[in-house]
Amino acid sequence: MHLVNLNLSNFCFRSPTVYATLPRMMCRPTQSTPATDTTDDAALMQCCRDDDPAAFRLLIERHQDKLVNFFGRMGVHNDSEDLTQETFLKIFRYRHRYRKRAKFTTYLYSVARNVYIDYARKAGRRQKGLQQLTIEQQVADDIASHKRVNTANDQEIAAALDCLSPKLRMVVVLAFFEGQDYRTIGRILKVPVGTVKSRMHMAIGRLRFFMKNQA
Repeated sequence: MHLVNLNLSNFCFRSPTVYATLPRMMCRPTQSTPATDTTDDAALMQCCRDDDPAAFRLLIERHQDKLVNFFGRMGVHNDSEDLTQETFLKIFRYRHRYRKRAKFTTYLYSVARNVYIDYARKAGRRQKGLQQLTIEQQVADDIASHKRVNTANDQEIAAALDCLSPKLRMVVVLAFFEGQDYRTIGRILKVPVGTVKSRMHMAIGRLRFFMKNQA
């Protein structure tokens, strides 16, 4: 996959607001400790709050591939790079509001989720009125299903994910492909852990049904 070179100059040309802001950032001395490749994400965001453009570049370089893959797994293939850029734009615009309440990746995927929802709504592909089911048994076989999905080729994976609704698909993508645990997914989606488990249970059932029919 060709990855877009997401950098501050890209943002300047595509966003008048950022174009007006970035030159001031470039010339303004920062008060935070200079960012380096070994600086953790939370510290980089603190540097971004202090208007350090180098820190923002490091965040982009560190996480852009993950976001492109995330949006691709969500079925956004042609626009995945644009949505990745939009995610970083939102993080940049609201950098002064950032507070370290959880891992940076939790915050990152929360913003990406909102970008995806806006995209899906505008494209007319967002499902409404997703049926809520009561699940009594715990998810006991998600790891086995995870291994089965991981052994399939990319085309089979894409086809299997296409059988899921956006809500179920996002849980699967975040858990199996982005490595997020249920509690973190709940924070990203702003739903209880029980809802995450319920959606995972439904998703696994639909993936099994799809794979059985493809066999």
